[in-house]
Amino acid sequence: MLATIVSLDPVHVAFPVSARELLEAQRKAGANGAAGLVVRVRMADGSLYPEPGRIDFADVQADRNTDTVLVRARLPNPRAELIDGQTVRVVVEGERPERALMIPQASLQLDQAGAFVLVVDRESKAQVRRVKLGAARAGYAAVLDGIAEGDRVVVQGIQRVRPGQPVVATDAPPGPRG
Repeated sequence: MLATIVSLDPVHVAFPVSARELLEAQRKAGANGAAGLVVRVRMADGSLYPEPGRIDFADVQADRNTDTVLVRARLPNPRAELIDGQTVRVVVEGERPERALMIPQASLQLDQAGAFVLVVDRESKAQVRRVKLGAARAGYAAVLDGIAEGDRVVVQGIQRVRPGQPVVATDAPPGPRG
């Protein structure tokens, strides 16, 4: 989501949030509500601003046209890296980030029974594993069930691999963190 910076130090970042997303975030935050959420800012070059912030205001009315609520977060800005009127992306997370097993979306396949991936077993043969998927982000999907950490998932060449077929597997570089 896009946000606009409206002060210098501390900096205030105002951004619209759908009423549904705000309610979901408040539920995840627990007793602290929106104040228990951590706000991070992603700069125009894709880098993450180093200073986390907190939500300090949420409007009491939703915009009837867009079903969004205006939310404001306060972040320290000691080096004046953020400037008034600058447009940034906002990432809102709980105090304790959720851990998830993420796989490249390119490794996912679908058929009438649902989503699956091909994994390489101990005998270096491809096997089908049905997976239950969670949220997707930046080309990766969270896997809630079906594979575990350490399983070797076929990421490239899945068009040429068939279940039960021997596979010559090489390790791919790790994906993004955070």
